Amino acid sequence: MQVLGPPQYIREASIRDPQIRYRWDDWNLDQYLDNPDDSLVVALEPLPHRANVAIALGMTEWLVHRFSSLDEDQVPWLIIEAAWAQSINRRYSEFIELNDEDWLGPMRRPVQLALENVQEILVACFDDEDTAEETASVSKLVLHVLPHLDAFLHWRAGVITRLTKFYVRQKDDPVGPVIPREALDLSVNFTPNMTDNLVTRFLAGLDPATNGWLNTVEVMKELRFNGVPYQWDAERDQDRFL
Repeated sequence: MQVLGPPQYIREASIRDPQIRYRWDDWNLDQYLDNPDDSLVVALEPLPHRANVAIALGMTEWLVHRFSSLDEDQVPWLIIEAAWAQSINRRYSEFIELNDEDWLGPMRRPVQLALENVQEILVACFDDEDTAEETASVSKLVLHVLPHLDAFLHWRAGVITRLTKFYVRQKDDPVGPVIPREALDLSVNFTPNMTDNLVTRFLAGLDPATNGWLNTVEVMKELRFNGVPYQWDAERDQDRFL
C-alpha cells in the first residue's frame, strides 16, 4: 500500500528549499520550542485535545515536506501515518522514540524534534494534560525552518478557525472526537458529519506489513483493543482514555 505523503495544499506551497538559511544548534534545542507565541496558545486552548493533535500533525507535515528535496527518507511519513492512527486510538502504535545519532544537523534534527513532540502531545491528549502549548511549540519550530511563511500562516489561521467552529473542549470529554486528516485541507468543504467515511477509509488503507510503526492485529488484541482493528466503529469512538 502507498505510504502517506504530503497533501496537495502543502505541495503547492513551494517550500521544498534545498538551502538551509537558518541557524541551528543541536546542543541547544529548547530555544526552538520553548516560549511559543502566547496568542497562539490562547487560540488553541479552547480546542479539544484531539484537535490540537491534528493541528500539530498537520504542522509536522509542513516541516517534513520542507526538507523533501534534501532527504528522501520515508521514515518521517511512516511515523506521521502511525501518529494519525494513534489519534484515533493510542493502541494503533507504540510511543515512538528516535535515536539521536541518526537525526543530527539542521535538516534531520528539526524533523526528529517535531515527530517526538507529536508523540508527547498524543500522550498529553489521552492523559488529559495540556496540549495547546506543546502544539504552539511545534508551530514555533516550523516557523524557524520554513523558507517563507505566508502560506503556512494562512493555513494555520484557517485551520484554527475551522476547528474552533466545529469543536469545543468539553469538561466531561476534553479529549474530544476523532479529527480526520482532511479537516486540515481548506480546499475541502469539511463538516464533522464527514468523519465516519473519512476515518473508515483512512483505517482501511493502513497496513502494518508496510508500516512497521503500526501494531499488528495480533498485538492490538493483546492490548485489549475494544473492537476490530483497522475498522472504524463510530459508536465506540475508539476509546477516549487509556
